[in-house]
Amino acid sequence: MNTEIGIPEYDLNDLGNKIVKEFLEEQPDKWLIQFYSVIHKAAPALWRAGTRPSNNGILRTKPIIRVETSEGTKQVLPFQSNGKPNVFLPAKEHTKYATVKLNIAKNKEAKKFLEDLGLTPPDLFAEINEFIIPKLRTGQTYPDYFEDFKKIIEASQTANQEKRNSVIRDLKECPFVLCYNSQTGETKHLKAHEVYFLSDNLKVYFHDNFTAFYVAEEQYDLSIKNKAALIALLKEMNVSEFPIKLLTTETYLTTEDKKQLRAKSDLPDRTWERVSDYNLHGLNTCFDNINFEKSIALWNILVSAPDDYSLGKYEWTNYSSYIRTKTFPAKFTLELKKSPWLYDANENLVSPTDITFSQLSEQYNTKNLKNSLLAVLDFKPEEIKAIEERTGGKFIPVDEYEKYKQWKSEQNKPQQKLKKDETEDEGFTPEYRPEEAELNSRELDEVDITIEFNQQQAQTENNNDDTTNNEVEDDNNTTDDEIDDTIIEKLNQKLLKDIGDWGQTYVSLDLNEEFRADPEIEIIDLNNIGKTGVGCDFVIKKNGEIIRLIEVKTTVEKFGQTLSISGTQWEIARNYFRVNDGDKYWIYCVFNAGQEYPEIVKVKNPIQKWKDGKLLAHPVNFVIK
Repeated sequence: MNTEIGIPEYDLNDLGNKIVKEFLEEQPDKWLIQFYSVIHKAAPALWRAGTRPSNNGILRTKPIIRVETSEGTKQVLPFQSNGKPNVFLPAKEHTKYATVKLNIAKNKEAKKFLEDLGLTPPDLFAEINEFIIPKLRTGQTYPDYFEDFKKIIEASQTANQEKRNSVIRDLKECPFVLCYNSQTGETKHLKAHEVYFLSDNLKVYFHDNFTAFYVAEEQYDLSIKNKAALIALLKEMNVSEFPIKLLTTETYLTTEDKKQLRAKSDLPDRTWERVSDYNLHGLNTCFDNINFEKSIALWNILVSAPDDYSLGKYEWTNYSSYIRTKTFPAKFTLELKKSPWLYDANENLVSPTDITFSQLSEQYNTKNLKNSLLAVLDFKPEEIKAIEERTGGKFIPVDEYEKYKQWKSEQNKPQQKLKKDETEDEGFTPEYRPEEAELNSRELDEVDITIEFNQQQAQTENNNDDTTNNEVEDDNNTTDDEIDDTIIEKLNQKLLKDIGDWGQTYVSLDLNEEFRADPEIEIIDLNNIGKTGVGCDFVIKKNGEIIRLIEVKTTVEKFGQTLSISGTQWEIARNYFRVNDGDKYWIYCVFNAGQEYPEIVKVKNPIQKWKDGKLLAHPVNFVIK
């Protein structure tokens, strides 16, 4: 062996790894570079790979490679026992893999030896799979998060489609997208399909809704090129530009509807079928708090949505042939048709089926309007408008005719008329004010409580019929013996409001007592600041982050009484549960309101308790189509 660089005269085959490691660690970088140069040219048999592992050069199994770590330099083996690289050539970007010390790898002769030895820069996809994706699965922002994300962007632009698609499939299952809630300022990580790109229309549409999160684009601090690549990548992974379609099992399709989709053919034996029907994220909250600005925003969203946005999917097969597929209007399109969310030319709030397209306010952008959207909204035909103007009557579709007849029948029943002076000052008179009552609260444990949907807020639809539409003249004549519904409604509303206000104050006292020792807690009473109809009454924040949303339900009855919850409130609880934040949503049930010993039963994560059978959601309204 050449002794010019000071290699001792003994057989390297007999050296143990420890002796080699200790010897080489004592040598400077310059010596190691010269060592590589000599053995590269003079002794290739010592380092080349053989046709079989047993024929490999001995140096392939010795710690001849110098790497630099946070603890200093050290000598490592070039390959693992299975032949995979144990160390890599330096990469352009910082890598989690061990790499050859930079000033050695920069030397032309040393680099040529290392390349011939079989070392390469680290494989970007291997690094993402081995080091980055496991950390992204935690849903946390760790120190190298933004550097790792740049590597993901780089990987998304590679020509190797097989590796690229594999990484994207894994990323779709990770809560890796840093996002924020524009209503609360909360930041978190979610899966791509649970997040939105911020837009003016979505921001208005989701106002009063605490469950929408947007990509925190500015926090990624990317170049213009990389930012464009980030947006393209997130779009591919289903970050949404439109309200998310939420899969629901509550489809309106009947057995007969499905038969019609199958061209009236019966299902043969052993047939598989599946219905994919959808609600729309935030639609109920938007409708509950509708105004002109929200109406315009929702209209703009629908106008720009893809053609298949409003469709559900019905699939079936008898296992002997391919899966057949038909589309149908999704469940949320029924609400879009029947709910009053549009404004006509006179600024009246109406449903699409109540007006013709020409009666729509000019504030709506109708340029390039798709026929598919007009079909979804189902505006009243212009011919019907002409009939109503000519006859002075009101056209009632056949699917609403039975409902109209029932209403007219109820109107004609003689009732004792309530006089206005008999209802004045009527309301709730508690025996004890909230501050006088004993504070008493507990969390729901193994007992059951029944919560049913509020009939007044549930949307009802009537059965479709094959008969023709009917034109009915509206008869509004009433007698002195008929009931004054307005007076009764005001009486009921005042009573319920007084009871609700009592419970609201009582819960506020309980919250102040629970958190009085924690100066970092902020208790926000939404009703006091004029934010109503948003699905909760209190927001509890700690250091600015929401830790609890509370909806208050109050009754003068004792524990066990059925309570009401609106569709909006139940949907918000479900949305928090869907993104693994169900524990943030609570229902505080106040019993014995106005008594000396009322009780608050606190229901944390009602959706989970419902799924676990500890809470009963008692259905009152259902739709048969």
